This record gives sequence, structure tokens and C-alpha cells, in this order.
Amino acid sequence: MIDALGEPKLLLPALVNEALAANDRAKYYFALLPIAQARADDPQRSAPELVAERSAAGVEEDALDTVPAHSARLEAGRYCIPQVSEVCARLGAELATMLDPLTGREPIRQANSPPGWRRCRANRGAPRTTRSAPSRSRA
Repeated sequence: MIDALGEPKLLLPALVNEALAANDRAKYYFALLPIAQARADDPQRSAPELVAERSAAGVEEDALDTVPAHSARLEAGRYCIPQVSEVCARLGAELATMLDPLTGREPIRQANSPPGWRRCRANRGAPRTTRSAPSRSRA
């Protein structure tokens, strides 16, 4: 309604609050993935629990608590991480929400978004449970 009245700047505080909440959720997802990878690399090592972090971030999906325990290393630096596609999709959505205050509520998810974001959003639907670890060669 405010936008219809021609005062989109009045929306900015709400957008910033949404972006801050999205930042908390993104930090949780960014913490979850390397913990799952570390657990897959060393299944005997116990993975830290992120229940409190998940709850504090407002992520309600408690099934994510078991992701590290069920992660496995495959051949040649590839990993099987349960729900990785869903986690990456949510992470992309949180990053887009974080950008909303900077774009004046012209969501980056629209057709005029940068090519990388369109590609990322287009690939979200493809089920992928493995990820290759980045190459870590030192020169």
C-alpha cells in the first residue's frame, strides 16, 4: 500500500529488519555446510550441534540437525550431504532478501537480475546431493 502511494522509502526499515533476519539464517546455512563436510571427512569425529544456532536464526526445519551426521565423502573430493539442494536454495533466497533494501525492493529475483543470480535460481530445482570440494593447491 505504501508503495502504491509513491513512498517506497517508508518501507526501508521493514526491509532492513527482514534483511537482518535473513543474514542470521544465511550465517546458519554457511555454518552448516562446512560442518557437514568436516564430519564427512572424519566420520569418527563428533560434529558440533547447531540446534541453538538454528533456533536463534529462526530456521524451523529441525531435520537439518541431522545433516552433518548423515553426510559422507565420496570419491575425489565429492560429498553426499543430505538436503544440500534445499540448503543452497534457502541460502540463495536469504541472500536475495539481504539485497532487497539496497535495491529499493526491486527484488534481485526478477528478470533484470545479474546473470549469475538467474543461473543460480534456475538451477535450484535440479536435485543435487553431491558437491565437489574446491581445489586447494598451493603454489
